[in-house]
This record gives sequence, structure tokens and C-alpha cells, in this order.
Amino acid sequence: MENITAKYCSLLPSDLNIAIGEIGSTFSEELLSSIEQTEYQNLQHRRRRDEFLSTRGIIKELAGRSGWKGLRLKSTKMRFGKPYGVYNNQRFELSLAHTNEKVICVLSPGLPVGIDIEPEDRSVTERLRDRILHAEERALLQDQPLIRVWTLKESLVKLNGRGLRTNLNEIKIQRLNPRVFSAVLGDDKSARICSFRHQKHWIAVAYYQN
Repeated sequence: MENITAKYCSLLPSDLNIAIGEIGSTFSEELLSSIEQTEYQNLQHRRRRDEFLSTRGIIKELAGRSGWKGLRLKSTKMRFGKPYGVYNNQRFELSLAHTNEKVICVLSPGLPVGIDIEPEDRSVTERLRDRILHAEERALLQDQPLIRVWTLKESLVKLNGRGLRTNLNEIKIQRLNPRVFSAVLGDDKSARICSFRHQKHWIAVAYYQN
């Protein structure tokens, strides 16, 4: 696991903590709670098991290094499955994303957050641009790698917590500088998105502004 918080601290709020790791990294099943153990054992495919264990391992290691050892992961089923953490009866905000090889996690003690990651060389059809670009942002983002735009939008969807219920081309993004963007979501909340490359991946981190 690599904690990348310090590397991008100039872009991110001070109470966000981010770590990235490999799917299939060596984590012991003993780190799982009894509920997680059951969920893990019920997974039929080796790939899904590796992803599950790596994700939990990175979350718990990041939480421990940040002083929140014993953080428990939960999902709010009534809010479309958006996960969160609990530590000493306090809710912690978190978001997760993965590729075929990587898993990334962001934790915050109080700031709602969404994260996404994609390999910078992932091949996507240009037809996707019409599906994800808002009519008023085409000129602004036309020169950006399409996979980067995808991560910007997906991080906002994860922040909002509504998953596939959100049409990406309904979200309008504005560019504040080369690595920071802003947007207003359907709930009229103003969000900021930090976008950067790391280990040949595009990463986007979205959070609500105070």
C-alpha cells in the first residue's frame, strides 16, 4: 500500500487521506470482521475475493496509519450502497475505486468524498464523449483525454451517492486550473474535483465545498 496523501496535499483538503495498492496484495483474512468473513467466503470467484480482501486491507491499513485503528466498513443500503466507516461511534466518509490491477481508497472524518481511477492508456471509443459531456462543457473539455473526463464525472457520481441513477452528461464541469475543477450537482451542492496522474493512472477526487 502506498499512502499518497502527502504527495498531493497542495491539491486536497487537509482531512482527506488517500492510499493506493495492488489487487492481490498480501493481506491476511484475519483482518476481516466476522460479517466480512462471511461475505468473503460467499464470493465464488478468486478475482472477486482478491479484490474484496485487498480493498479491506488497504482501508484498514490507511485508517490505522491515520490514527483510526479499528475503523469498520459499512454500506448505506438505503442510499444506493454508498459505503462509509465507523470509528468510536463516529461516522467516517470514504470512497473506493479499482481497475483490473489497482484499488484506491480515500478516507475523511467528516468531508463527503468520491474517488475514481482509470489507467491513462485505457482504450475507450470517442462515441463515449457524447454520452458524458454536457453541451456547455464541450469546448472546455474537448482537448482533455476522454478517460480523464470519465474519472472526473465518476468521482462526482460517487460523491453524490446515486450511482447509475445519474446521467453523466447532465453534470456540468468547469475548469479552475489544470488540476482542479468544479461542478454543481443535482442537489445544488457545489463540489470541487482534483485530477492528477499517478503511476500511469488518472485519479479524480471529488468533495463538497463548505
